[in-house]
Amino acid sequence: MLRLALIGNPNSGKTTLFNLLTGSRARVGNFPGVTVERTSRALKERADVELTDLPGIYSLSPYSAEELVTRDFLTDERPDAVINIIDCTAAERGLYLTLQLLSLGLPTVVAFNMADELRAGGGRIDTAAFSAALDVPCIAVSALRKSGIRALTDAAVRAAQEKSVSSVFPYTGVCAAAVRALRGAVAPAAEAVGAAPLFAARKLLEGDAPLEKRLRLPPSVRALLERQRAAVERETGFDCESAMIDNAYRFITALCGKALHRAATPAARVSLRADRLLTGRWTGLPIFAAVMAAVFYLTFGPLGSGLSELAGQGVESLAQLLEELLCGWNVNAVLRALLTDGLVRGVGSVVSFLPTIAVLFTLLSILEDSGYLARAAFITDRALGRLGLSGSSFAPLLLGFGCTVPAVMAARTVPDARSRRLTVLLLPFVSCSAKLPVLTLFAAAFFRRPALALFLLYAASIAVGLLAAQVLKKTLFRTADSPFLMELPPYRLPTLRTMMQYIRRRIGDFIRKAFSVILLASLAVWFLQSFDFRLRLAVSPADSMLADIGSALSVLFAPLGWRDWRLTAALLTGLTAKEAVLSTLAVLTGAEGGTAVAALFASPQAAAAFCVFVLLYPPCVAAMAAVRRETSRRFASALFVFQTAVAYFCALAVYRVGNWLA
Repeated sequence: MLRLALIGNPNSGKTTLFNLLTGSRARVGNFPGVTVERTSRALKERADVELTDLPGIYSLSPYSAEELVTRDFLTDERPDAVINIIDCTAAERGLYLTLQLLSLGLPTVVAFNMADELRAGGGRIDTAAFSAALDVPCIAVSALRKSGIRALTDAAVRAAQEKSVSSVFPYTGVCAAAVRALRGAVAPAAEAVGAAPLFAARKLLEGDAPLEKRLRLPPSVRALLERQRAAVERETGFDCESAMIDNAYRFITALCGKALHRAATPAARVSLRADRLLTGRWTGLPIFAAVMAAVFYLTFGPLGSGLSELAGQGVESLAQLLEELLCGWNVNAVLRALLTDGLVRGVGSVVSFLPTIAVLFTLLSILEDSGYLARAAFITDRALGRLGLSGSSFAPLLLGFGCTVPAVMAARTVPDARSRRLTVLLLPFVSCSAKLPVLTLFAAAFFRRPALALFLLYAASIAVGLLAAQVLKKTLFRTADSPFLMELPPYRLPTLRTMMQYIRRRIGDFIRKAFSVILLASLAVWFLQSFDFRLRLAVSPADSMLADIGSALSVLFAPLGWRDWRLTAALLTGLTAKEAVLSTLAVLTGAEGGTAVAALFASPQAAAAFCVFVLLYPPCVAAMAAVRRETSRRFASALFVFQTAVAYFCALAVYRVGNWLA
């Protein structure tokens, strides 16, 4: 089987092209850093060809996790050919990565994507000139409009079969002399570890410490390397890395001047004016706050709550209809309770909030596809910098509003390890969509303005996270801040297809969880509250196994204002999936409404403390497993203990202060 690698800058259309070539449904978006791990699939048209989608990167320098993933794959596994995708509207930046790829000695095909946007703006691209200069096939494509795809596939397969590699040498002057001198000297060491001599020579001059350590250069070659670095710095007046980069960009600029023409368009001028407003120093943050407030209002206000109320009525009608049918068929009372209370009402209590979640992800999809979310990362960079983070943490934190698992994985795009771990540590403070049904029910039951209450709960969670970040920055994570570099994608009208793929994937994840983890949790809760430890049918839930377990643990939560064992049981099942809190309460109370839940609390202060605890206590098992996989077992354990302690003491403070005010 032929193996192809797909590589390019972030937000260059790489994942869209991957989906088109393989028929996959990997997530795409108008936001840098969508791909955070490699994915492999067979081509639709050629089952004997495997394509691997690699994380978007700007260079092969080992500065971030995704750059390491991509470089290790290219140098260690050496695919049969590389498809290098370049955004026509930002060709210079893409070609810098191209020159590094060509130095690896791998067969390469360059795909100039978004050629339709370039032509629509009055520009043109001479792919023949690019092919001649780079000594590889160059093809103009449009992944969105599916043009040039067959030619690209054929060229990539042909390059893999013929093993043809580029002979381009883009260096001039003292840089060229240094590369030539080193290429021969490092060849034995480079070939011993499977690296191309040209690539090794270039990266050594740029100060690539991991590669230098891996090559184990003899003293004579090390001395030659130091002499060549000194010669380059003496001749150019720059440090060696900057001089090498400048030399490469001189070649790129000259090439683009001959083969690429971009015309100034009204759309570009409008985009610049929009950026002055949306990212302005005095206007950016107020507009961002207004946009987020509008998202919350539409999601939790009349639109989202109204749709969820209709869905809840549908679930209850279904449960009553099923109960009537089962009664008519004289079905055993235990089985009838299992199907109506354990299955329909348990799972249905969560599924009824599906419309609210659909509204939230629709709005987030519009903001992402339009290009605004990338601006939001730029806007929040200064504020996040005060917490020891940067704008690169914005994407994982935003994903946390959907699900903590992909958010933890997206933290790989944060360049340095300190900021990456701090980002992961703060993710549980961003309330995921799984908590939304629980918080929505409590807000409707205890507050006269539920939408405002939900907004304040989310804001309180973020505020606690910010406070924790400040403390952690000054104690456990005390290191120098890292710079933030991010591409601002062009503004685009969201496409219906991309939006529907995004929404379908998110809702699909929610439904799969509802009919797997939550279903099992609901049935387990029903079983535990229907039988005692002797496996006899309990006369009432208070005599059940679940009541005994919950009562034993309830003493821990007595200082927070609640002693009802059903609340403790709901918290325990919530560790499997946060939606299970709601389904557990529905099964144990035999009702879905807020009235039944309100009866579990002795006072509104206790209910508020419970809300705060649910808001802040550790994420689900799947999220903790992701944290352990991305960091370590010790870090995941520390996160669990830290999050539980923060949730407990914040809930205690809310309960005590509430009692004092009352």
